[in-house]
Amino acid sequence: MKGNGTNILRRLIDIRTLHLLSLLSILAILIVGAVAFVEKDVAYISVFNMENIEIGKCFYKSNFGLECPSCGLTRSFISIENFDFMEAIRYNRVGIFVYLLMIFLMIFNIMGLFKAKVTLKYGKFVAAYGFVVCILLIISWSIKMFFLT
Repeated sequence: MKGNGTNILRRLIDIRTLHLLSLLSILAILIVGAVAFVEKDVAYISVFNMENIEIGKCFYKSNFGLECPSCGLTRSFISIENFDFMEAIRYNRVGIFVYLLMIFLMIFNIMGLFKAKVTLKYGKFVAAYGFVVCILLIISWSIKMFFLT
């Protein structure tokens, strides 16, 4: 039976539901970036005029003392949303490309919500761009870890 696994998955979770959940996740990331702020290289969010809450603390760096490939992305996103692109690059050299990937994924998911079939060319473009961004993250991290420390 060709495609039986796909049919079962589609029965369990509608593809439009997946697009909606993905879109909501991306929007949440972008909204947090818009309301957060960076002070002394630490990202914070202020909720209902309460004490500032530190966000974006790297689990890997906290536990192992080494930066991961995505270290600095939270601060980079906050800087991008404040139009401070030089700071965004300082926090993570690939942050702007990851941010663009989020925008492309948001467009892809909006197209998926309103069309039965998302344009195949755009889907392939987003997948290829995402792959390149992942490679750039690893290369940038490797250079930082092995040559700049």
